[in-house]
Amino acid sequence: MQPTRRKRLSREERRERILDAALSVFAESGYAGARTQEIASRAGTSNALIFQHFANKEDLYRSALESLFGEHPIQAELHGVDSAVPAEQVLLNFALHFMRHVREDPRIPRLALHVALERSASQADGKALAWPARDLVNMLERFFKQRADSGELRALDARAAATGFVGAVFLHAIQETIEVRAGHCSQEDEDVAASLARIFLSGLLAK
Repeated sequence: MQPTRRKRLSREERRERILDAALSVFAESGYAGARTQEIASRAGTSNALIFQHFANKEDLYRSALESLFGEHPIQAELHGVDSAVPAEQVLLNFALHFMRHVREDPRIPRLALHVALERSASQADGKALAWPARDLVNMLERFFKQRADSGELRALDARAAATGFVGAVFLHAIQETIEVRAGHCSQEDEDVAASLARIFLSGLLAK
């Protein structure tokens, strides 16, 4: 019997495998604690081959973060939101989508926390890492401004409102995913998302 030949990965497939392994190692250890040898081992490749795809460890880190956070699936949904959809429903959908996305990939909150802790160090050399939720905040900022301009919401600081809502949803996701408090929330995602949307909008709806 002839031995089974392993399928040779294409360059793009190899790169994607390295990025996936890197995300797991960076989520566990942060940038400073991660070792490219460990990433290579998990990707089933060599340390030398990693640096055929990426200039250095920092390039690998930024590329891995961009692959995970660069184009969040909810972006396309919010860009196409019809103005007739009530703001509460839009925020409920946003929160629910985000919660489910984080549950599917628990590396997300861990990586976001590592980035937040490491940003001050990266800013010192002028190469600040982007906050992973930046694009989501920008998207919601545009949404809040549009709804305030239409009269559905009162005049507001759209940036502050967007940052506040993303922060509330993200904090819940962190609590549920990496257990920074004892136990999990007993409510279903749908109930939590609805509560967050209602509570947040109670002070924003135009009277």
